[in-house]
Amino acid sequence: MTRIFSLSALVVISGLALSGCAPSVARLAVSEADKPRFNALLADPTALRAFLADTTIKNWDSRYGTQIEYHSVSGRTWLVFPGNLRSLQGFWKITGPAGNPRICYLYPHSRDAITGKPGGDWECGPAALKLTADEIRDGDVLGLQKQGLTPYPKTLPAKYDISISEVVKALGLRPLRQKNKTFEQDGS
Repeated sequence: MTRIFSLSALVVISGLALSGCAPSVARLAVSEADKPRFNALLADPTALRAFLADTTIKNWDSRYGTQIEYHSVSGRTWLVFPGNLRSLQGFWKITGPAGNPRICYLYPHSRDAITGKPGGDWECGPAALKLTADEIRDGDVLGLQKQGLTPYPKTLPAKYDISISEVVKALGLRPLRQKNKTFEQDGS
């Protein structure tokens, strides 16, 4: 059971299922207030990588449930998702040209729980989608790289959209001080 991407939240699932479910980047509209910073990150892949490095990112969709990943500065990633008691370790990187960067994941020895597609190859998708994840928090707020186990008691819920703050509370950790630095999508 593994997961990597999906929908505008860019859900992370194991083979990066970036199928027809993912919205077009051309249709992705961020709020007017966020546009300058959003576009600046897309224009500079080095700045984009720095923005996403050492962050905990949360996504939810109705097929895969809540998924939380930690992106290390070194290019490693740890992913937790419903049905798994251990985090899935992998790798992440930014590729592609300025203006159209892609985020890529490699989860060796994995398999997508829904499609059955095996992992083991780099899978890439538009990095612009990752910037609109449900939550992006600085640091490894759940300690995913240290413990290897899913931080939430048992496993993350499949049908319930749980926030990083709710996981922190369930674990009895100190409340988050890191603000959510995801880019708001324009609702119009």
